Amino acid sequence: MRHADVGLQRSMLWAGVVRRLFEGALGLLPALAIAYVYAFQDPALRLESHLFHQVAIAVATLEGIFISYVAWRCYLRSGEVMLRWVTLAFSGFTIVYSLHGFFTPLAHHNLWLFILYGPASRLVAGWCLLMALLRFNSPPDAAARRADAGYWLRWVGGFLAVNVAVGVLAHSPLAGAPWVRMSMELGSIALYVVALGLQAVRGLRSPLMKYAALAFVWFAFSSASFLLAKPWNHQWWLAHGIFAVGFSVLGYGILRVFLAARSFEHAFSVEELTEDLAQTNGRLREAMERLEHVNRAQGAQMRALEVSRAQFEAFFDLSPDGIFVVDGKGLVLKANSRAEGLFGYGAGDLAGIQVEELIPVEMRLHHQRARSLHQYSPQTRAMGTESRTQTCLRRDGSTFSATISLSSLIYEGRQCTVTFVRDVTRLLLRYEEIRQEDRASIRQGHVLEQLSAQLPFVLFQFRRAPDGRYDFPYMSPKVTDMLGCEADALRANINLWFSCVDPAALAPLITSIERSAAERSPWTAQWQMLRPHGEAPLPCVLSCSAPVQQTDGSLVWTGYMRRAQERQTDAAPGGVGLAAQASEPMV
Repeated sequence: MRHADVGLQRSMLWAGVVRRLFEGALGLLPALAIAYVYAFQDPALRLESHLFHQVAIAVATLEGIFISYVAWRCYLRSGEVMLRWVTLAFSGFTIVYSLHGFFTPLAHHNLWLFILYGPASRLVAGWCLLMALLRFNSPPDAAARRADAGYWLRWVGGFLAVNVAVGVLAHSPLAGAPWVRMSMELGSIALYVVALGLQAVRGLRSPLMKYAALAFVWFAFSSASFLLAKPWNHQWWLAHGIFAVGFSVLGYGILRVFLAARSFEHAFSVEELTEDLAQTNGRLREAMERLEHVNRAQGAQMRALEVSRAQFEAFFDLSPDGIFVVDGKGLVLKANSRAEGLFGYGAGDLAGIQVEELIPVEMRLHHQRARSLHQYSPQTRAMGTESRTQTCLRRDGSTFSATISLSSLIYEGRQCTVTFVRDVTRLLLRYEEIRQEDRASIRQGHVLEQLSAQLPFVLFQFRRAPDGRYDFPYMSPKVTDMLGCEADALRANINLWFSCVDPAALAPLITSIERSAAERSPWTAQWQMLRPHGEAPLPCVLSCSAPVQQTDGSLVWTGYMRRAQERQTDAAPGGVGLAAQASEPMV
């Protein structure tokens, strides 16, 4: 923090302290005046001027009527409950206090009829002002409650009843009892002290509350001065003056707040307004920074959108599939060059035509229903697969098979359907060729199964994949008698065969496989088959033709395997057996 800022904060701190000292001295000023008059003025000195007293009371009455009216008008506008009680405080004080001036000429005939209306009016005002503080920040009254004339008339009747009660008391034997007037004055002091404490506890420091706090202090000192005074002496006139100043201060605060904010609960001091303005400026700066950040983000989004649009156009034009954008009426709005080529149209010729024109006539009604269903419930879905294709119509009248996928998007502000078309005519022809080959393979497989069932050895196919893995594409059922494993199990897991080979012969066996694969030469080998219960391994032999390379890069050997002792028994009567004809060198 800069040195100038530290100095400014210190100056503001000391200014606040001095201001509070001035406010405290202003609040205690009546006490000094009361003490001075009480100590240095003779209580017997009197200034009995009925005319001056009546004029002063008349001025106070007119002031009370005006402040009551202002508070009432403000209450009608805002509905604040506090304003309702402020209006009642000023109007009640005015109604009761006016008789204090009206009965001034009767001071020599009935002193208490003249005197008691003063403390009664201060007691009424103190009670109503305390209620106003208690209802501070309460929910506003409804408009019907504000305009209810009966409510105000009932309160006026209540204040008039107070006047009657005071008049009755003034004509009773109790009127001259000291405790009567003292209880009223002490009650007023107590009410104002409670009001000050409530302000401090609730932290009410708005401009009106500051005026109210000063007025409450002066009202309390006024009641204390009246307790020390006797009618018409200097202390008595001082008490009137103190109350008049407090009354005027409170009235001035009400008028100022009314002119500035027209709401007592939302009135702020200069310091509060300055602080609020500073906070508002800070929030405004933050909002501007956020706005700049949003603008930068929007700029980045716009740039990203342009990039995405360019990418979409590139994808749209370079896609290997034909792409259409179709509106809700079935009109083609946009088509890429691949779509134009598929259907035999020139550049831009597809735009504006009905999409059903690209379908054979006998299928258009069904297609139109399907399109309407998709528009009713738009979602990404495929209309065809290789097993379910759509026949499409070219411009020259020829047809082709295609798979079609649908998706939905907003294009130029309209809900549209994106159609992807892929020509699968050649693919379907290839699938048909594969099915024919599969049928031939099945027939050959049946022949091979019948042949292998008549041979005394095991026929098999051995395959080495491009990644070096081994498996048996085919294994004749006789392998069960030889190895004790099912043919299907060996086809699924070649490790069952390797587990039957004597570990000492496994490495030479695999070496012979790799040498045959590298040289593309026939594969022959002799290996030892493990036997259960610790029996000696059983010699076995296998012989295969040279490997044939497949389209996927794998190598396939076709041959047979048998036990070595079956060599002589394999020979047919009068001739040489199949096994004897093969050269079977040791690996």
